[in-house]
Amino acid sequence: MNKRLKEILERKQELRKLIEQDDNADLNAISTELDEIEAEERQIKDKQNIIERMSKGETIGNVISQNFDKKEIDMRSMNWEQAIETPEYRSAWLNDIAGRKVTEEQRNLISKVNEQYRSDFVHSTENKGVLIPKSVADGIWEKAEQTSSLWADVNKFKVKGILTLVTGEKNKNATWYEESTVVESEELKFGTVELSGYELAKSITVSWKLKTMAINELETYIINELGKRIGAALSYGVYRGKGPKTAQTNSKSEPLGIRTILKNTNKYYDNAVLSYNVLCQYLGEIPTTYSKNTKIYASRRTIWTSLATLTESGGKPLFIADPTNNGIHRLFGIEVKEDAGIKYGEILIGNLKDGYVANIQEDISIYTEDHIKERKTDYMSYAIVDGKPIDENAFVILKVIDGVDLDEPENTVQAL
Repeated sequence: MNKRLKEILERKQELRKLIEQDDNADLNAISTELDEIEAEERQIKDKQNIIERMSKGETIGNVISQNFDKKEIDMRSMNWEQAIETPEYRSAWLNDIAGRKVTEEQRNLISKVNEQYRSDFVHSTENKGVLIPKSVADGIWEKAEQTSSLWADVNKFKVKGILTLVTGEKNKNATWYEESTVVESEELKFGTVELSGYELAKSITVSWKLKTMAINELETYIINELGKRIGAALSYGVYRGKGPKTAQTNSKSEPLGIRTILKNTNKYYDNAVLSYNVLCQYLGEIPTTYSKNTKIYASRRTIWTSLATLTESGGKPLFIADPTNNGIHRLFGIEVKEDAGIKYGEILIGNLKDGYVANIQEDISIYTEDHIKERKTDYMSYAIVDGKPIDENAFVILKVIDGVDLDEPENTVQAL
């Protein structure tokens, strides 16, 4: 293990012991230090990954390998879903977006794959982006999940077109009967949740000087930057999204957020006062059928100012901090997860896995636009996504900070 990584791990363990053993520990100072060493840790690991990939011969800054012609015969019979998983397509795509030399074979491959892909999807965008290699798309979605705890825990599908899910409505349970009693009959009822698709687009601008970096470093940069921005937009959608456009709102269509559904119901507790007994009451609002995967979500600031300070009647802390676990802590044994998509002052308790569903109708593609005078290139990711709660009973929202305007619009989803 890298010497510095070992030191960082040891320091994380020291910070954890400090929190667990010292009731007067400075949580803000510990949190600040943790942010700094985790940033350093990520930088070291990224560097190691790049070096490891280079040692395996994955540095492909110029043209595709000499085996391309042999594999091209097989690739002509592949559909686009198979082709985007190949090293050949990844190499051609990276050279293309970086403005490097692209061979005729590579250009033909990119054209074939994207023409076939576009024939499978129809949307309102006139200028077509270039389909991302699967390894890059997976990297962006993974980074989005690292950025958004809400999106990471949502039940996700990848189905083309409109997705309709059948959901069970409340029906009577089985009943015990005497042998001579006629059994009462009841029609079994079902509900449906329909997901269409709304445009999700985020862009980054890269200087031409930055584009001259090693090709794998550029790939990592694009994955990290677009992944973080998409993650932030998806957090917004899952929690605060306004849903389909209506004549009354005249806003663009978005996924339907949990808060949007709960805001005017008895599942939203305004001016909630947190204490041991009261929190037990709120947790009891989640039905047994949703209890298994129930978690607590809030912004980092809300966690450390409202949840981390909770104690039992004897003064023992209820909150168990875990600085080594990517911002996941515990309260009553339940995971407490940080998510910046939830504004300061609100806490979401709920089961996202079983209570919310999302569909990625169209996977990520990238559009590029060069600005010659400014010597910059825009990289814009584009996908079609929708999501909505299946059952509002799977969630409870607590507003725990007074004097904070939580209804102020904060839309980070940008349509084309």
